[in-house]
Amino acid sequence: MIRKILILLFFFLFPLYATEFDQQIESLYQEGKFEDALSRYQKLLEKTPNSIELLYNMGNTYFKLNQRGLAIASYRKALKLKPYDEDIMTNLNFARETVTDEIVL
Repeated sequence: MIRKILILLFFFLFPLYATEFDQQIESLYQEGKFEDALSRYQKLLEKTPNSIELLYNMGNTYFKLNQRGLAIASYRKALKLKPYDEDIMTNLNFARETVTDEIVL
């Protein structure tokens, strides 16, 4: 009985914790602290590896850090989980357009 109560509490309290954690990350992102935001996104993604929102936000953060390949990878993972999402497709296409090949002579 106690175990069931603890499990129920977890499911009710985790969204509150996640929302607070998301707000902290959003604040870091808005302040331009992209590396700190990314680090927290990565920790949160370990707990929820199939989170479309996290993958999308990580893609945005990688893009801000000028890590286009990782941004594209994050958007592609998110798109696999939610095909035909317009926001994900738009950001993925934009990131792809900004990638240029370097020619080394």
